[in-house]
Amino acid sequence: MLGEGETEGDGEIGEAVDEAATTGYERTGIRMTIKPQRTPKKRAAPGRAGQAQGGKAPGRRQNPAIGSTPLDASPEKNADPSPRQSQSQSQSRRQRTEVRRPQIVLSATRILATEGPRKLTANRLGQDVGISAGAIFRHFPTMDAIIDAVLERMEELLFEQLDADLGSDPLQRLEAFFVHRMTCLAKHPEIARLLLSDQFTQGGASDQAERLQTFKKRTQAFIASALSEAQAQGRLKPNTRTEDAALLIVGAVLAFAYQTPGLRAQERTQFQPEALARRLFRAMRNGLFVDE
Repeated sequence: MLGEGETEGDGEIGEAVDEAATTGYERTGIRMTIKPQRTPKKRAAPGRAGQAQGGKAPGRRQNPAIGSTPLDASPEKNADPSPRQSQSQSQSRRQRTEVRRPQIVLSATRILATEGPRKLTANRLGQDVGISAGAIFRHFPTMDAIIDAVLERMEELLFEQLDADLGSDPLQRLEAFFVHRMTCLAKHPEIARLLLSDQFTQGGASDQAERLQTFKKRTQAFIASALSEAQAQGRLKPNTRTEDAALLIVGAVLAFAYQTPGLRAQERTQFQPEALARRLFRAMRNGLFVDE
């Protein structure tokens, strides 16, 4: 019997809905369709009589177009990289190293100069450069290798002028050295700090400390050689010893190195180290050498 306000169609739909909830019916729009409930089939255990020939489970068909190739085994994914791809990846890694190595060396130089060797760690370097601590060792095998690279950079910057052909005139060689060294220290104040400090000795890095001392000895030897040649040519003033003249020149360089790291950024931009170096050398030349 129909209830109040019901129609014959409403009653049929209500019954169909109730029946679908209990027997697995599925409603699509207004029409109801039967979704038969399947009983899961039991798979035969390997080696039993229910297996098909060739060891394949019964009821499972194999697509001959696919065969036994896995779905994700595409040629592009699993194929070995071509020589061109390998070369491109290798070049990319080299480029990243060429960029990162100078950054790491510069950062290590600053940390050594301002904080000392004991503060030079992979974590500290990574924070300064902007990479992880582990990434540091993609570019250098050890921390000692980083310190060695710092010293190599220092040697290259300090002595590139001495390795060049400065001519036969000893006074011209001295002036070229003096101007270059003061310009270098003004441009790289972290190197000036390291030359004046005993950070390597305090940190227990005896090999690096000894190498740093060789830089100072090499500088002194260059100055002494040029002064001895000038004395042999009679160009030193009477009663002027080469040791005294060398001390004056080295002292001027060290005084400049001491002053340079303390310059503020604005003072550094206005500073003209080459012009200052030439004025200082001219004053020393007037006091040490015979007028020409």
